[in-house]
Amino acid sequence: MTDEESRNTDPARADQDFEVGERQDMTSSVELDGGLDLVSVLDRVGGDAELLREIAGIFLEEYPSLMREIRTAVAQGDPLRLERAAHSLKGSVANFGARDATAAALTMETIGRQNRMDDAPDGLVRLETEFALIEPVLHQVVRGEF
Repeated sequence: MTDEESRNTDPARADQDFEVGERQDMTSSVELDGGLDLVSVLDRVGGDAELLREIAGIFLEEYPSLMREIRTAVAQGDPLRLERAAHSLKGSVANFGARDATAAALTMETIGRQNRMDDAPDGLVRLETEFALIEPVLHQVVRGEF
């Protein structure tokens, strides 16, 4: 029996294939909207959707304080504070395969490390833009809508 025939005749297998395909289709659209790679993230957590939901929930609770820290560092012209907060944020968001948001956090970390605080306001705008894109997607993940 071919793989296609097995799918057509085995209801349990057909349901399993549909669920996997459905998740991949939804994840593909999420990648375009938020720049997240949820397929890779799910693989990283062993396919444990509940664990992914928990990690996303923790991130959504904690990242606003890092963003506040970054804004404060920019406002006060504090490169060390900026570097540290941006580094922490970068590591956290990288867990979701969010390439653009990770790159924006890396830019802010680099601005702080190199004491290029004149570049910080533009970097902050980019960072906030990228996080505005991924936040709704992560809320969907928390609700199990992925």
